[in-house]
Amino acid sequence: MRAVVQRVSHASVTVEGEVVGEITRPGLMALVGVTHTDTEEEARKVARKLWTLRILEGEESCSDVGAPLLVVSQF
Repeated sequence: MRAVVQRVSHASVTVEGEVVGEITRPGLMALVGVTHTDTEEEARKVARKLWTLRILEGEESCSDVGAPLLVVSQF
């Protein structure tokens, strides 16, 4: 499992012209690649890491400030 994370002011995911995911304020967007050998426990660890990753302004995390986290899988 691999994740690429970026701080964003806003972000959205559009599929066939329809917005299927969106954040409208500062937060994180993560592109996550999963393979058949990845386990549910690995997914939990990555989710926890993304939620607590201190890369927002002031070295805060999404969990610290309630910022949104948009996860795009199998991009």
